[in-house]
Amino acid sequence: MPYLVVMDGPQKGRRYAIADSTTRIGRVAGNHIVLDNASVSSGHAEIVKENDGFRLRDLDSTNGTRVNSHRVTDTLLFRDDEILLGDLPVVFSGEDAPRRQEPPKPATPDAAEEPATATRPPVVVASTASGKHATISMPPDFRKRRDTRLFWIAAILLLLIGIGFAGWKFYHSVFSHR
Repeated sequence: MPYLVVMDGPQKGRRYAIADSTTRIGRVAGNHIVLDNASVSSGHAEIVKENDGFRLRDLDSTNGTRVNSHRVTDTLLFRDDEILLGDLPVVFSGEDAPRRQEPPKPATPDAAEEPATATRPPVVVASTASGKHATISMPPDFRKRRDTRLFWIAAILLLLIGIGFAGWKFYHSVFSHR
């Protein structure tokens, strides 16, 4: 029976069997495989059992899915394929998992090939006052994160206008009746 092995984080080493015809993977309850990682979307991907093997489909996840360092939306899986769900590495394995006959290729022709280093967050070395060095791992690049600055600026402006209007009404109600 094929399975996924988590390679990092609090669930490191845990195996999840791929038994059903469709196995949904995500961060929240209700998925067949629940992965405790902030970069995994609530409904991140699914593995579908087909006649020719097992197919991995990204479910329009926020941080994307990679197989063997290639960004994918839909691809066949083979034994020992390294999968990145957001920034959480897992490996597809098992005796029933088909073996790859050729070197890994991008799943779709429009998948842009990016260097393997793009999957690892950058590391910054900072010096402390005592001269010791501390390594800080930067957060992953959340490319699909929506820019909400305009929303917050508008909300703050509306709040200030409301406060100003309430102050004006209070001033006129107190001082205009004399």
